[in-house]
Amino acid sequence: MKTKNYSRLLSLLLCGLVLSACSSTGDDVSTSDNVTADSTSETEESTETQFMPDSLPDDLDFGKKSVKILWWEEQKEFVDEQTGEVVDDALYARDAAVEERLNVTLDHIGMSYSWDTRDTYIGSIRNSVMSGDNAYDIVSGQYATMPSLITEGVYLDLMKLDYLDFEKPWWVNALIEETAIDGKLYLVAGNISKTSISTVCCMFGNKRLFEDYNLGNPTELVNAGTWTIDKVRELTADIHTDIN
Repeated sequence: MKTKNYSRLLSLLLCGLVLSACSSTGDDVSTSDNVTADSTSETEESTETQFMPDSLPDDLDFGKKSVKILWWEEQKEFVDEQTGEVVDDALYARDAAVEERLNVTLDHIGMSYSWDTRDTYIGSIRNSVMSGDNAYDIVSGQYATMPSLITEGVYLDLMKLDYLDFEKPWWVNALIEETAIDGKLYLVAGNISKTSISTVCCMFGNKRLFEDYNLGNPTELVNAGTWTIDKVRELTADIHTDIN
């Protein structure tokens, strides 16, 4: 499929990581095939395991088509071989399962994607789409920068594709609801990304200090849905202790 004289990328972010797949021709995955390039199909089919089965057709077969994935090297989202290290081996096994399940070949293309190199990374995606060279089917990235390509028509609307089931638990559903634009979806996140686990943040509170300053019960605020950044600022703005 060609739009505005260039192929469009399907974006799929996976927690600090964005994935995007481009529509292409020839030996590459077609528009309806792009969805299968995503590793949501990594789950086990047996309901007897701890994994939920995917909803893909049992006979889905893409005839060894190549799926080219651009990913940011600093996150080490993919590995080329088993190393004996538990995370690396899990990543390798994940890809092997996807390749076998869908009969595809996952070809990983690493590129630096730090804050200093973000323009080069984003530019590479843009240039590939504008030139129609089909260099990438899936790209990963940060929500801080990847949305800039949406208005340029670089990504495909995920809602128009077959097989993607956003009701499955491996998608970050709340993020999907927040980032959908007028019923269209260009960025998604899920368990495929290590950053969905490694960059999870939490906040610790001192119960005694809450009591000393009569700040109320933070647990009740959380349960009521009123524990927000603004609420934290409100509670802490005028609190300080001079111990010198």
